[in-house]
Amino acid sequence: MPIRILPISVSSQITAGEIIERPSSVIKELLENSIDAESKNININIEQNGFESIIIKDDGYGIDRNELLLAISPHATSKIFDVSDLSIINTFGFRGEALSSIRSVSKITLMSCFKDNHIGWKIYADGSNKKTTLFPIAHPVGTTVIVDHLFYNVPVRLKFIKDKNSEFLKIYDVIKKIALSHFELNIFFKKNKNVIVTYNKITNSENKIFRLKQIFNQLDINALLMVNKKINNVTLFGWVVYPSYFIDSFKNIQYCYINNRFVYNNIISNAVLNAYYEFTGVKTNRSFILYINIPPYEIDINIHPSKSQVRFHKSNKIYDFVYNSILNILKRNQNQLFLYNIPSKKKEKHYITDFYTFCFKLIKKKILQQQKEFLFQNIIKNNFFLEQKSKNQILSSLKLLIIIKKYYGLIHYINEFILISFPLAEKIVNQYKLKFCIKNSINPTSYIFEMKIVITSKQYKVLFKNQLMIFKFGFDFILLKKYINLKKIPCILKEKNIDLLILNFFTFASSENELNIKKILEWFYNNISTKKKPWNYLDGILLLLELEYFCPFILKKPDFKLSCKINIDEALCILKI
Repeated sequence: MPIRILPISVSSQITAGEIIERPSSVIKELLENSIDAESKNININIEQNGFESIIIKDDGYGIDRNELLLAISPHATSKIFDVSDLSIINTFGFRGEALSSIRSVSKITLMSCFKDNHIGWKIYADGSNKKTTLFPIAHPVGTTVIVDHLFYNVPVRLKFIKDKNSEFLKIYDVIKKIALSHFELNIFFKKNKNVIVTYNKITNSENKIFRLKQIFNQLDINALLMVNKKINNVTLFGWVVYPSYFIDSFKNIQYCYINNRFVYNNIISNAVLNAYYEFTGVKTNRSFILYINIPPYEIDINIHPSKSQVRFHKSNKIYDFVYNSILNILKRNQNQLFLYNIPSKKKEKHYITDFYTFCFKLIKKKILQQQKEFLFQNIIKNNFFLEQKSKNQILSSLKLLIIIKKYYGLIHYINEFILISFPLAEKIVNQYKLKFCIKNSINPTSYIFEMKIVITSKQYKVLFKNQLMIFKFGFDFILLKKYINLKKIPCILKEKNIDLLILNFFTFASSENELNIKKILEWFYNNISTKKKPWNYLDGILLLLELEYFCPFILKKPDFKLSCKINIDEALCILKI
């Protein structure tokens, strides 16, 4: 067979096969075009999971009438002009293949009005080589792309998409990735004319974390550590998950953006993995959402038609930068309070950090003995144990023997056997931890919680007088004459009926003219319910360590609901041989 140049109809479908694999690929390419056009609002509407119809409408600067036909032609782009431009790509599109590839496998309608023009223009094209014609229309500034009957002329492609219903999730994922990298956009997504999600633009950089909360419903934003580093002309920003949280949730959230483009990159993933390994001694994948801004001449994005991969010219330096940044942020937050900092005479800090919860949970997972030893050595190195007691004494004075019926523990304490209620013990310990924290001017652990509470002028006066005292308990709010803008609340209030609990607290706080710390502590004890959760052996040990430091006298004169002594001598007499 002689060598010959392929017809455009054949070559365009070959190109389309690399770029347009499924409806989500169409969405990705069109959204990137809208972003390059500096759009502020993007509307997405799909029918039949994108196979029947895809409509993308934006308010960017539009396409001029004279360029509308070129826009759907192969290798036509406004992003680059010569070879040198490939080394400084700062747009999402640059290959000039997206619209022409979509045209070759669907029926596409393109409507646009260029900025400063008073009239829009429309063209229609499909996979055939028929001549396309321009039509004048009324259209606002911006562009609308309608993609109908995707793969109608290449039905074999549909055979490789086994589950068409799952395509909706892939489209949703593409939109999420765009929303995570472009906080300045308003994005509206509809399926079969029903609203699925709306992402409103975020102008304040501090509020970016709430976009994460909206996208990942299971994400506890209080479990995130913010990363913000810069070295020379490279900036690293984003969030990593605190080590103790990776076991229970969001294991697979690993998002990496290079110049706001979502990419898969092993250098970044390995840097994060090894930083956590250095910190914890356990090599397990961790969740992260990271953004790297780097001059375009230091990367190569022209690797794959999907533009989802990137090559760094100085990969070793990027690896070191990410690795050291993550490791430093983990070490700096290692002292994040789990029990609160404990000052000593020598002004050294003795503490149990959240890292120890992580240790115990790893042990619960039955990890290798070598890893267990590493974690226990780490606890000892951090000098948690008090100076006036030896490590052996504090470990041996109060021993947990067994968990009974999920909520109780049989312990051995000063030659006595005691049955203790873990839920009530946890409530009491939390109270004394809070008291200790306030006494030593330490900010209690709190978490983000936004709420608006309407108040009267009388309540305003009382709260204004007492707000500094309330702040000591971990609250953060802006007090206005007619309402309170609540920002943070103490972790001790994290319960099911949290809204009602917060309202009750501020009603109490605004009705007490002579409010003091003792009254607030009493309110906390009387209003916070015991948490009825199943306990395991290692969580029980951790609670007993807290109890022995913060309130050791509790077991000497315990509440009858808290513990009960077991008369072992009486039992032995019954069983005597």
